[in-house]
Amino acid sequence: MSQMQKYFDYKTMVCICGIQNVHFVGGIEDFEHLAAKISTLKQNYQLDTK
Repeated sequence: MSQMQKYFDYKTMVCICGIQNVHFVGGIEDFEHLAAKISTLKQNYQLDTK
């Protein structure tokens, strides 16, 4: 990186905005449906969540 300093100006930015909390509301059927959708997404897009 030090070799490239004469070509670029590096800065560090911190984003303070964003979603702080998420509240889920719904019945058990809603959460079961959500879990099924997430499972389908993981299979279709080969997502590996550890």
